[in-house]
Amino acid sequence: MDYVQHVPFELVVNDAYQFEKPIDATPFVPKSDEKDAFEEIMNIQMAGLAKRMEHTKAQSLLIGVSGGLDSTLALLLAAKTF
Repeated sequence: MDYVQHVPFELVVNDAYQFEKPIDATPFVPKSDEKDAFEEIMNIQMAGLAKRMEHTKAQSLLIGVSGGLDSTLALLLAAKTF
């Protein structure tokens, strides 16, 4: 494998080390006003979808729905956009 370079290193474990700030386990989840944050995210996605549809001059939108969360949210977003 000529295209892979292995760089050896040794990890020194320091049990006394403290991060400057605590690490957030869920950095992208709103900490307050979840509904407002969700509405803002939906509005951004709807504007992006509408702009893409306009840019491509698409007359319709086809969404495959598997029943999972992602496709369900995509369907709700598309329905709310138009």
